[in-house]
Amino acid sequence: MLSIETGSNMPTWDALRLLSRSWFRCGAIAVATLVCVSVLVGTDVSPPGSLQAHYVGECPPDEECEPHTHTPTPTPAPTPTPDDGDEDECNSFSPPIWCAPPPLTPIPPSTATPTPTPTPAPPTAEPTHTPIQVSSPLTLRKPSNRTFLVNQQITPFRLPAASGGSGGYVYTHLDTLPAGLSLNYSSRRVSGTPTFSGTYSAVLWRVVDDDGASVNQYYTITVREPPPPTDTPTPTPAPPTAEPTPTPTPAPPTAEPTLTPTPAPTPTPTPGSSPLTLADPSDQTFLVDQQITRFTLPAGSGGSGDYTYTHLDTLPAGLSLDYDNRRVSGKPTFPGTYSTVLWRVVDDNGASVNRYYTITVREPTPTPTPAPPTAEPTPTPTPALPTAEPTPTPTPGSSPPTLADPSDQTFLVDQQITPFTLPAATG
Repeated sequence: MLSIETGSNMPTWDALRLLSRSWFRCGAIAVATLVCVSVLVGTDVSPPGSLQAHYVGECPPDEECEPHTHTPTPTPAPTPTPDDGDEDECNSFSPPIWCAPPPLTPIPPSTATPTPTPTPAPPTAEPTHTPIQVSSPLTLRKPSNRTFLVNQQITPFRLPAASGGSGGYVYTHLDTLPAGLSLNYSSRRVSGTPTFSGTYSAVLWRVVDDDGASVNQYYTITVREPPPPTDTPTPTPAPPTAEPTPTPTPAPPTAEPTLTPTPAPTPTPTPGSSPLTLADPSDQTFLVDQQITRFTLPAGSGGSGDYTYTHLDTLPAGLSLDYDNRRVSGKPTFPGTYSTVLWRVVDDNGASVNRYYTITVREPTPTPTPAPPTAEPTPTPTPALPTAEPTPTPTPGSSPPTLADPSDQTFLVDQQITPFTLPAATG
């Protein structure tokens, strides 16, 4: 009976170990060799812990033999001390049989929260560069100062418009206009007739755009009373003299008043870059209650165009000015001299020019009325004086000389006198 059992002979195990270190690599040959050696030596070559098997061939006479298998009590094998080559052999591709596999260390289940796999972000689109719109700042030009006369229709004027900013302008006139004037916000034009005098300073004109930006500008409006006309004194005629009035010589006929020629209207020049100019109006002379020959006041030239004219002094009563064509017409009703009459022009940029002239209104020269002929005076006859007796001539040397007073005499012009004799000396 051939049996292979688990033994505990350490010298034999060591010998097998030495042999197997060179033979195991030969595969099946090494295994066969180990079996042969085991049979020849008769020692147990089973590795520790292996199953013990009995192979029954011939059973001894004193034993009842049956093939059976049992589990032997495992004998702990000594821990071999590997030499220099043990580690390499255990780690080789075909380790020896004594190289037991390393015990498996169970990995406890992880209690950590699993890290989520990050989802890749979608590709970011390249930003589109929007060009920045740079706008100019909001601006508003200062309005020109204005002067008007009470109860006189003003020449309409327009307040400045804004520029720059974001557009959508909203205009506001934050101060009260003089009574009688009004503002049209659509056209920014001021018109009307002021009814009270006064100075309205720091009048505010404001604009706000769509972004809320705002600009304030201030100007002054002055309303004053018109100046009174200067009257020419009428001379007082001298009282008549006691002398008889001679027969007057008829006066020559009065010449018709010289009419001032109406100057041709000055054409309005095309606005350019030249400075604003205004010619001097001609002085004018008219007669009371006589229809004047219409005349045209000068027009502005140069500057920025869109001229606004103003006649800042009152015209003589009975005369009127048409601002559209700058023509003065009418019939003056009172005499007087109106000096330094102001004619003014203002352009869109606020530039202004003033010019002065004089208007004289006088009484027409009266035609003298011939005096009625004076009746010839009737002469009163003077009674003849009695002839004085001749005084006898004294003898010289007898008395001192004397002379009587002559009598006073009265005569008429262009009348023959009665002859009289002056006294003679005596003594």
